[in-house]
Amino acid sequence: SHIGGISISGEEPAYNDEDACCAICFENQLQFVSLPCACKINYCSSCWDRALATSVTMRGHAQCPSCRSAFRIDFEPTAGGLVF
Repeated sequence: SHIGGISISGEEPAYNDEDACCAICFENQLQFVSLPCACKINYCSSCWDRALATSVTMRGHAQCPSCRSAFRIDFEPTAGGLVF
């Protein structure tokens, strides 16, 4: 059986709706941003973009909103988006 997503019988926890929602807005998503750090947290693209913009504005560099790892971001015109 499972308690709060934790398996108490040694089996893998079942997939639930919490696995498919953004950690910031809690909206269900089908696709999440691939993070440039080791975090395993889900962020939708709009929340991730806002978090990056806020960290650059407030701290002068991009940081992961959960682990605070700093990383470099560039705009790649051929891909039409940010690269880490």
